[in-house]
Amino acid sequence: MLAAFGIEPGFRRDTAFRLASAFGGGMGRTGNVCGVVTGAIMVIGLKHGTADLKSRRRKEKANRLAREFMEKFRSLNGSLLCKELLGYEIGKDKPKGDKTVCPKLVKDASEILEGML
Repeated sequence: MLAAFGIEPGFRRDTAFRLASAFGGGMGRTGNVCGVVTGAIMVIGLKHGTADLKSRRRKEKANRLAREFMEKFRSLNGSLLCKELLGYEIGKDKPKGDKTVCPKLVKDASEILEGML
């Protein structure tokens, strides 16, 4: 998500991949929040957030958009959690087809994000 949507002047694609590399599998392959969701939230922050800690307006906008994204994603897929989306616990259970689930999640997240940006 970050590499596809987050490219800004001075922000390199390889940096995006390195930054987001530990989010797959639900943050460090723990099954928590899906990496595509966290990637989308990083993009929202990059596009609408602020580095100025006193700028409440931009921070509130980024938070509102993050919540909106998560609501839409959850509505389409039933959860934000990787282990629930995949239907198994990473590292504990045998995979049940994440090769087909993940591409759909990436597509859904991309479409939601594109509509929001």
